[in-house]
Amino acid sequence: MLVSVPVVANVGCDDLSVFAQEQSDEFLQVDKQIVDEAQGEIVAVRAVGDSMADAGVKSGDYILVQFTDKVKSGDRVAAIIGDMVTVKRLERASGVTILYPESKDPKYKPIILRDNFKIAGRVLCIIPASVAEMSDVVPLEEAEEWN
Repeated sequence: MLVSVPVVANVGCDDLSVFAQEQSDEFLQVDKQIVDEAQGEIVAVRAVGDSMADAGVKSGDYILVQFTDKVKSGDRVAAIIGDMVTVKRLERASGVTILYPESKDPKYKPIILRDNFKIAGRVLCIIPASVAEMSDVVPLEEAEEWN
């Protein structure tokens, strides 16, 4: 069984140059088991940039995010820093939060944070743009007709 997950934003997978942009004019159709196992609100965001390329995230891919504050070091997370949103690997040590890119490209550096940020949620999975374009992304009007 499939369920509709709203695509709510673009997220920076590079240097935080992408502002969170509310978009709920499209939905992904995903297996209900993914959503049920995660428990809580699930949204999809679209990756922009290549700083997570070694984690299998390419620009244009969709990332399913579970809204939760229950994250641990090593998790891939969506973080809000000011008005920007980014996806990185989380590490916490000595009162500092570090968001690591997963790319061999030396232009991508860790982001070291102490205040003024929020971990919005945990990455559940990545859906390659090529797969989503086949039939999983539907316009809002069609999604409403299915419900």
